[in-house]
Amino acid sequence: MNKSLLAACGTTIFVASGIFLLPYAGVQIPLAQLMLGAAAVSTGVALGAIVFLLLNRTPAKISPSELMSKRLCDIEDLIRPFPTEKVQALSVRPETFARDLDTVKNPEKYRDKTITLSLRGPSKGGEPFNPVKLREIFDGLRREQNFDHVILYDDHKEFIGYIPALHARSAFIDPGAAEAYIARAITDIYAGSFNAQDLRRIGGATKSDVISDSALLSEAAMRMGGGIRQLVVLQNAYHRKPIGLLYADSLVTLMSKGGSLK
Repeated sequence: MNKSLLAACGTTIFVASGIFLLPYAGVQIPLAQLMLGAAAVSTGVALGAIVFLLLNRTPAKISPSELMSKRLCDIEDLIRPFPTEKVQALSVRPETFARDLDTVKNPEKYRDKTITLSLRGPSKGGEPFNPVKLREIFDGLRREQNFDHVILYDDHKEFIGYIPALHARSAFIDPGAAEAYIARAITDIYAGSFNAQDLRRIGGATKSDVISDSALLSEAAMRMGGGIRQLVVLQNAYHRKPIGLLYADSLVTLMSKGGSLK
């Protein structure tokens, strides 16, 4: 193994070991954060190693320089698109109640559709989102296995955050804690006082965790090499056009196979 690659791996292992030994030194870290930290470290190591190998060995299917210079939108199946067919798109404003949504009242009518929930923030000086009202909405959708995405927009319909519905169906209806989870992941964002790690910790994305569909693969590899697990893809870098997700796992597969996800 090349000495530089060996050194990089050794450094990563040292850092990871330090993180997991912190509890023995009296520093308590929640298990969820430890697991996410491990995922981020492993993603960074995998991407770093694969990029190194691509630059030092020519894959059978495509050269490293050609692969890294490809645009994301030109690579088949790399971006997981937000659904555009058979979709029940719910748009929720601060004044919306669960009883206002037919999907909540008559879920059987939408079994064959993918449910996406869009939150649109209040206008300046308008009523803010109420965690209790949002909890009732998420509670009404919790049994919908086809409920896939929660996308947050500001009042001008510009993207500001993403939450996987899998998390929303569990944490956002948790008795006694749902309102606190919703506040950290949603209402604090609209209030302008949130920690970006709150969204990343639950597998979501902030308004800075975005990339244009016309960006080069090299840019995505550089961004995700730091441990980011997914990026929201914007059409032509336009914040009013989030079109899907780019996962670090897909990037690893693409590079390890020399340019093919098949």
